[in-house]
Amino acid sequence: MQKSALVVRLSSLGDVVLASSIPGALKNGIPGINITFVTKAQYVPVLKYNPFIDCLIGLENSDLSPSGMLRLISRLRRSEFDYVIDLHGNLRALIISGFAKSGMNVRVRKDGIRRRAFVHGLFRDSYRREHAARTYLKTVAGILGQVPDLAPEVYVGQDEMRSAVSFVGRIDGLKSPVIGVCPGARWPAKMWGQEKFGQLVRLITRELGGTAIVFLDEAGVVTPQGMAIEENDRSVFAFRGELGVVAALLSLGNAVVTNDSGLMHLSCALGKHVVAIFGPTTPELGFSPLGDGHRIVSKGLACQPCSVHGEKKCRLGTLECMESVSVDGVFHALKSVLGLS
Repeated sequence: MQKSALVVRLSSLGDVVLASSIPGALKNGIPGINITFVTKAQYVPVLKYNPFIDCLIGLENSDLSPSGMLRLISRLRRSEFDYVIDLHGNLRALIISGFAKSGMNVRVRKDGIRRRAFVHGLFRDSYRREHAARTYLKTVAGILGQVPDLAPEVYVGQDEMRSAVSFVGRIDGLKSPVIGVCPGARWPAKMWGQEKFGQLVRLITRELGGTAIVFLDEAGVVTPQGMAIEENDRSVFAFRGELGVVAALLSLGNAVVTNDSGLMHLSCALGKHVVAIFGPTTPELGFSPLGDGHRIVSKGLACQPCSVHGEKKCRLGTLECMESVSVDGVFHALKSVLGLS
């Protein structure tokens, strides 16, 4: 009889990307298994073309209301899963996984207490949380009998690639190197700053003679005007739009410069070399760029990290961890990943 599994990871973008390896790990370990993946609708584009997912359920905000959750549970209970895998661990995920019919239910272990202790100054010399992607893989070790060795991977669809190419024109007309620039982040404290990113874009186009594709945030905080991007500069493309097209545009680049954000993880899952700027968070918390060939730019101040996800305001009121990161330093790191220094 065919096996089946329900995988739940509702948000955020980076975590959904890092969880993208789980369906492939299950398929490799249990050939023929049928996999249903539940996430928020806004993150569906990064899983839409994953060949290991048989049924992808995207939840709108209305689906997360009490009545919407009842409808979802009713739908899921029409099937009986051999395995239910909760990679989120919050209340909604607990309800979804708890009410689904299953033979075996497993849940991610987040190590939340030790992470918060680390943020508050404890275990600074000894604590190094394993990467979140491996934590997710260890969650299914009890099902597969071993910890799978599989990296997250995001697949780009043909329609999204056509939209990306339409946006930039001919791909072979782009001046190399093509650099993705991601000035946004979920929390303001994690943002290096529009002005500095704008200066970096001018170094990319003028000193490297390359092309910059700038990804504007959905909230509209980052703007071409804030970065001082000239409207008639044909070496700079500023895009704000559908996540699937964002992935396609990122895939066109030679490297990506980004804050610690979901787009950082998306870039890595697309096989891009990344320069990642860390301020209120640190790689030791388990969310560094995954893979080889990346560069992390961080000042390593005594006050870093000051929060687990960068959600808090700087308690010193200076945001020195970001303000002290120079444009020249980031540009040098970019040239390093490009093999130019």
